[in-house]
Amino acid sequence: MSDKPIDWEIKESFATQDQADVADLKSVDGNLPLWENPQITGINRLNPHSPNRLYRTREDALAGKHNFGWCQSLNGKWQFHIAPIPQQVPPGFEATDFDDSKWSDINVPGHWELQGFGQPIYTNIIYPFTPTPPRVPADDNPTGCYRRTFVVDDSWAGRKIILCFEGVDSAFELYLNGKFIGYSTGSRMPAEFDITDHVLDGENQIAVKVYRWSVGTYLEDQDQWWLSGIFREVYIHALPQIHINDVQINTDINWENKTADIHVQMDANVPVHMQLLDSAGHVMGETVANGSETFTLTNPLLWTAETPTLYSLLLWLTDEQGNATGYLSYKVGIRDVLVEDGQLFVNQNPIKLRGVNRHESHPRKGRAIDESDMLRDIHLLKQHNINAVRLSHYPNQWRWYELADEYGLYLIDEADLETHGLQDKLSTDPVWEKAYIQRMDRMVMRTRNHPSVIAWSMGNESGMGVNFEKCAARIRELDPTRPVNYYHALSHPCVDWVGQHYTRLDQMRDALEQDDIAGRPILLEEYAHTMGNSLGNLKEYWGLIESHPRFIGGFIWEWCDHGIIRKYDDGNEVYSYGGDFGDTPNDGTFCIDGLVFPDRTLKPAMTEVKKVFQPAAMSLDIDTQQLSLANKRFHVTLDDLVMKWSLMIDGKILNQGVCELPTVKAQQTAILQLPSEMFVNVSALERVLTLSLVLRDQTSWADIGFEVAFEQFALPTLPIGSSTVKNNASIKVVKDTQNIAVSVGDLRFDWQRKEAVMTVPNCMLQGPELNVFRAYLDNDDAFAKDWDAAELPTLSRKVQQCEVVTEEDRQVCVVTQTHLCDSNDKTVIGSMIKHTVHADG
Repeated sequence: MSDKPIDWEIKESFATQDQADVADLKSVDGNLPLWENPQITGINRLNPHSPNRLYRTREDALAGKHNFGWCQSLNGKWQFHIAPIPQQVPPGFEATDFDDSKWSDINVPGHWELQGFGQPIYTNIIYPFTPTPPRVPADDNPTGCYRRTFVVDDSWAGRKIILCFEGVDSAFELYLNGKFIGYSTGSRMPAEFDITDHVLDGENQIAVKVYRWSVGTYLEDQDQWWLSGIFREVYIHALPQIHINDVQINTDINWENKTADIHVQMDANVPVHMQLLDSAGHVMGETVANGSETFTLTNPLLWTAETPTLYSLLLWLTDEQGNATGYLSYKVGIRDVLVEDGQLFVNQNPIKLRGVNRHESHPRKGRAIDESDMLRDIHLLKQHNINAVRLSHYPNQWRWYELADEYGLYLIDEADLETHGLQDKLSTDPVWEKAYIQRMDRMVMRTRNHPSVIAWSMGNESGMGVNFEKCAARIRELDPTRPVNYYHALSHPCVDWVGQHYTRLDQMRDALEQDDIAGRPILLEEYAHTMGNSLGNLKEYWGLIESHPRFIGGFIWEWCDHGIIRKYDDGNEVYSYGGDFGDTPNDGTFCIDGLVFPDRTLKPAMTEVKKVFQPAAMSLDIDTQQLSLANKRFHVTLDDLVMKWSLMIDGKILNQGVCELPTVKAQQTAILQLPSEMFVNVSALERVLTLSLVLRDQTSWADIGFEVAFEQFALPTLPIGSSTVKNNASIKVVKDTQNIAVSVGDLRFDWQRKEAVMTVPNCMLQGPELNVFRAYLDNDDAFAKDWDAAELPTLSRKVQQCEVVTEEDRQVCVVTQTHLCDSNDKTVIGSMIKHTVHADG
């Protein structure tokens, strides 16, 4: 609660930090411009807090309407001008009487590079310029100037007015009606400013100066397209003079008593009306409290990714007449997360994270995605049995967390912090400590009430240093209820599990045999790099994960390709990648490494993911006609599924039907006696039984009948009645210096001695033949030089032998021997193939 105006001096975003000293902030170098000073990360930016979007009515608050009542969107067309460097920004552009009539239009949210202004750049590790922190290029730092007007609703009179930018890349200065309001860095985190004292009746003029490169760029060196501008929504919203600014919600579950306590802590020392409601809108608890309150529920419904049950917490203050001054609403998921005995537990059950790494990405809009884009991803994730997402490598739009709460996904929220191209240079430098810790503050304070967030990541691939040790301590101070992790910490005691990136299977087996200093779990935070034709050993990884308690899962790299659509002069549109825009340096196609294409068309690898991650395993005993059905879920039965089956004979359905499943508890196995109709046997070449587990009812993410899991079993067949080979047939061999022919009845097998390859007349099949090379794939770049050095693409095949070595009445054996030789005629590899033809063909 705040009843005093903001003090208009430099104000840091530490939740616990006092007013900063301007002189101290310039202590690094008094000559540094604002956008290059690592200790000035914000001016007049409000402290981070939980979302405080205020609704006019109780009904709107509970419905969670996005265009909440005391809010005005500033999305849409803005006037825009781009300058090549900050010093060439038009003088006085922030003034109310500045003439912007010749400026261009630009869409907000959006990146200016995707709207015809400047050049997208793609890099993985290297910075897009020579890094000399905290300096950025003086002669090439595009600076975007934005302008638009707005009028404040008359009903907002007497209220505080807050201006919020949800995301601006990479730093910006804000002006209102010609006056400087504030400054912020940190591209993927909200920046709020109290503009109450600067808003005029009638028209107001906003001006924003956005720097493409700033000191914040050094902390955002992710594997990404470098795209700039106001790329998330912008809005103003109104709060009463006395209001609730921050709410913290924690849940404690008493497993013995089957009760749950919901603790609510508020920064308000005035009476707050509170209601707790279930998902049907029934009031479960109601009170008026000052500062804090605890609700206790008996037999509560718990939240997991498999059971995303949410309660609603409604809060409101009243004026002197007893009228509500606005309503706040929070979704509450009752669950606990614990790392113990080398495992990750949710609600006392050990779980595995079947996850993917996901960037916010769209082929036309870049990171400026909207709710429809998020829903498309959520549906695909759920449909392919993915239960977890690592927010690589920055906090996402606020709506993503709400959808994850609602649909059921485990999230690892990750701070917007990566210095990959500099490794630990900044992580060990105390000058950057404040910037590091602030990024933890802004992440945790914003999303710590979301049940879907089960862990915090301090960032990505920035080496290890004391700054991360302090970040871990700060996170635990703000939220002691969730584990903290960071890959480059490895086995450092400041993290709760040991993170791994791209560790090979044999190395993972070795790592699991080692006793970590605290017996902590191991998580593959990045693995199975899905570039090109890949993901071939996912099943083997998950065989190891499911067999070892300490191996708690992994996050595939990555969800989607990052191709950007580029339109050529002839009108054709193609997906583009690093270098296609003339960007130098660049990392080429390394951004084309997703499970889905940029437009979310599925790649074949997604089928493999769905199969490996499916929540049920089936094995069949053909003799007893019994099915072993294992429930691989962690909290619920398979009662929401039914089994469809089909028996196919030589590709055609003979029988099909539907079976009910028994109740199989999580992580348990049941034996089913299958009906005899599934096993009808006939004379055929192939008999296949397909079992498909499908949704019994429609869900929020798939229709009724959607297949969740399947298995196929090849059954033995009866022999086909007629045969071209008689049991007493003899084998005939014809051979000369050039050919060998072996016949059994109507069947004949031929070899040309100079080729040493078996062929069958009137049949396309031939071989086999030794081959040690194929066309290079994207993933082969690292090995190409070794393959070329071994002359694998150009090895010549030389026949050493093609002879009949056994010639009997009932069988004949033909042996072929070949060598693959290099340019010096030296044998690199050899093979011997033995063909045995029997009298029955």
